[in-house]
Amino acid sequence: MNSRPALLLPASLLLLSPSAFALSPPQYGLGREIEYSFGANPCVDVSDVKEIDESHYEIDVRGCKDDVATALAAILVTDYDFGGIQVKINVLDSDGNEVQDPFADRKAAGIHEIRSYFEAALKGNCFFSRTRRGERFLLDAGLWVEFKKKIIQFWNDDIGDFYGNSTYGARDVFGSLVKTTFETNSGPITVAFTTVRTSNCK
Repeated sequence: MNSRPALLLPASLLLLSPSAFALSPPQYGLGREIEYSFGANPCVDVSDVKEIDESHYEIDVRGCKDDVATALAAILVTDYDFGGIQVKINVLDSDGNEVQDPFADRKAAGIHEIRSYFEAALKGNCFFSRTRRGERFLLDAGLWVEFKKKIIQFWNDDIGDFYGNSTYGARDVFGSLVKTTFETNSGPITVAFTTVRTSNCK
């Protein structure tokens, strides 16, 4: 099971963190993150957050093509725990059938397979630039996913912003929603995220 645990911070740090001002319940903030990142792809549809009961919620992410749906199932984190609030991400095909993670019962054949899934899931997304291989500095990353220098902004009832918006770099949002380690037949592959190199004023 791929899960992202709830982030617990000391009160002193919360006073300095922008997330301290976000008042929307975390399941709705997560839904907006997915909608405004992966949902920017015309081939990906993200549902509203569905309440199962007071502590369980679900979000459907649907791919318009089989290869896109399979790729989403391969790379997305699908289970979240926000301090007792459980959120499950259901990846669906164009017919509404649930798609299983292709790595649920096997290792990846190699970095080429992992790379192909990232490219299929992000193809046509306005934030995505490209993937590239290789280590960089001290980060032993086998695969880099590069995003354009753009922000992702959405209303989140954030009292620290005049309009109630939360604003993040595209790289950071996508990087928080996907798996970053994959097991392959030749060992684990780490995925890292970067932004294209462009002038700040262009």
